[in-house]
Amino acid sequence: MKFKIATLLTSLRSVVSCGPSIDISNEAVGLHVISGFGEKYSFISNSPSDIEISTMVDDLDWEGGFHQVILVTSPGISIEVGGSLAPSDGLSSVYRDLNKEIYRVTVEPPNTTEEMKAILLSFHAGDNKWESMYQYE
Repeated sequence: MKFKIATLLTSLRSVVSCGPSIDISNEAVGLHVISGFGEKYSFISNSPSDIEISTMVDDLDWEGGFHQVILVTSPGISIEVGGSLAPSDGLSSVYRDLNKEIYRVTVEPPNTTEEMKAILLSFHAGDNKWESMYQYE
């Protein structure tokens, strides 16, 4: 499952980066949301609060939709959670540090929106707990 989600997330990122109206290829610092398999992009905030991050994850329809929530803390450095709670899709988390050419995906995916929020909030806090919540490779 992890490879299916990771491949899909990578594909969506490529499609979104090339689109004329949606461009996150510059990795603007802040909170980004991509929904509907790349059909809709929203830049939420360049300085999101924990409440904004939590609310954004809670407000998305994870049962009937497919979303990616991307938190960029500095250019090229991001954590991404996404997918769907539909059993055919599943969830995943991706860490990227483009400056060091690091791209890591969870071995076992998060299972709930609460787990995804915990990853995002830890990354946002800079406490590195997200790294021990799941194995990334």
